[in-house]
Amino acid sequence: MTPGNERDQAVPGLPNFTSAAIDRRNGLIFGVSNLLIYFVVPVIYIGVVQAALCDQLGASATVSNLPASAYLLGEIMPFVLSWIVPHRLVWATAVVANLVTAVLLAVVGFSLIYPFSDPVRLLAVIGQGLIQGFSGSTSQVFKYQCLRRGTTAEGRARAMKWTFTLGPIDAVLGSLWAQFVLNGGIFSLAYPYDFAYLYLIGAPSVAGVALLSRLYRLEPIEEERRESFARYLVSSVRSFVQSRTLRFL
Repeated sequence: MTPGNERDQAVPGLPNFTSAAIDRRNGLIFGVSNLLIYFVVPVIYIGVVQAALCDQLGASATVSNLPASAYLLGEIMPFVLSWIVPHRLVWATAVVANLVTAVLLAVVGFSLIYPFSDPVRLLAVIGQGLIQGFSGSTSQVFKYQCLRRGTTAEGRARAMKWTFTLGPIDAVLGSLWAQFVLNGGIFSLAYPYDFAYLYLIGAPSVAGVALLSRLYRLEPIEEERRESFARYLVSSVRSFVQSRTLRFL
């Protein structure tokens, strides 16, 4: 054990969370989870694909941009959940957030396969943007919490090095594959089945992230008394402003 590392204090009856095996395990879970998400990035990060789909469904330019606009509303959710969710449920929150996203992708995919009207399909796409704004941002933040509590500083550095080296390459491959499919690359997949294919590939990929999130081994943290939300809000803003590094960023 490394002297001076606060994580080196062994907890009786529990695994040693500074062991190399757990370090590698949690780092690998984080890395693979992100690779699964990066590959289906066209349907996970709401934007161009959803606007193109809305356009195909006969929507105006304004309506076609609603999924992306609704998605941005969800960015506040991790801030609220960080105040609500106890430490023992961090991994469970990541699991649920990814399951919600997987269900949303499946709903849109099946709405395109079955003979629903275009307004119903539009509602599904816009609803996905709104709800996935909450679930996607929650997943991202709570995955980082799992990594922080499940690895040493060295383990985190190693996991992020591989994740953010291979991840962008994986995202490019996923985006190229989406373009190939939507440009008629698979002859048997005409509209709307080409879009449905992308969504129905994304659903099991994100469900896989939910399953992987169950496998994190996290260091136990003593629960703390929750302050009022107003005080939490003020202290969060104050801690951000007082950090010189964060101000520059």
